Amino acid sequence: LDLARHVPGRLICNYGTADPLIPPGERSKVRAALVACDPGGQRLRDVELVGADHGFMCETRQSYNAEAAAVGWELLVKELRA
Repeated sequence: LDLARHVPGRLICNYGTADPLIPPGERSKVRAALVACDPGGQRLRDVELVGADHGFMCETRQSYNAEAAAVGWELLVKELRA
């Protein structure tokens, strides 16, 4: 998290609220670090997808969540086109 200020490009962190590997406290720390570096969220931001588990965007995983994956992919493609 200390390195967030050194990220030269755009960064979007997509994670699910049901992901046991990234608990709420850790998500809060990530958000705080990103906001501290980019208060307006123009370059660095995070998105929590409610109910999505770890690996929610991978179609071959049991945790795949089609609705959350669609949102995640839309956000990532938008960032790549920016």
